[in-house]
Amino acid sequence: MSVSDLFKPLSLLHGSAMRNRFMLAPLTSQQSDFDGTASEYDQYWMEQLSQGGYGLIQTSASTVEAGGIAFERQLGIHSDNHLSGLSKMATSIRNGGGLSAVQLHHAGHRAKASIGGIPAPASGKNSRRNQSNYNRRSRTNSG
Repeated sequence: MSVSDLFKPLSLLHGSAMRNRFMLAPLTSQQSDFDGTASEYDQYWMEQLSQGGYGLIQTSASTVEAGGIAFERQLGIHSDNHLSGLSKMATSIRNGGGLSAVQLHHAGHRAKASIGGIPAPASGKNSRRNQSNYNRRSRTNSG
């Protein structure tokens, strides 16, 4: 592939083609409202990014469950209350000529209890074995 190919449209199996092969990775901004709804700053940011010429723009880490929140002002996608703001963000991106995607996120055992997160340990016997191996390595490497 030559550098000029980056500017050519990219056909996908389903849906619209990307206008080029430039994709903006998800960037965590921590500017959403405290309930996870997209703030006016989220909207403004997406409008600005949509003018940048990207073929695909992804949202920041968007929590898929209220208890899976990792940081304050994290964008959410786990409630119908989030749909209006997310739809506006997607429309801004589409109006700018790009495609949109959401980075789905759950903090798991790193969910922040101080802001409503519920730490969720890994499940299954393999995870317990891996944890004991990790603990064993930590003791061995500690000096």
